[in-house]
Amino acid sequence: MDLPGLLFTYVTWIPLVLVTDRITFDFYILPATGAVCAGIGMAISNLLDMLKNRTIRYGKMTTGIKLVYAGIIFYLVLHLVIFIIANPALPNNMKQWLEPIIR
Repeated sequence: MDLPGLLFTYVTWIPLVLVTDRITFDFYILPATGAVCAGIGMAISNLLDMLKNRTIRYGKMTTGIKLVYAGIIFYLVLHLVIFIIANPALPNNMKQWLEPIIR
């Protein structure tokens, strides 16, 4: 995980807010996005490796392994859908069908 990147861009704001009673804005935390995304990607990669090893060890895919695979697929598809809906590059006339969904 990109621990130094996360520590120096995100975690440094936590004591600052607690000590100074300062309001933080989203753009203060924005540089930490890369470290969080890299960490999530590495965690999913490690989880997939672990599932692959368990499948080899048991000789088949158990129900638990299938559920974890389904959870990973659901997580990735959910984030793809959110990215498509929140994408600022889409023209407004393409987003008109989203109004009943978003509201």
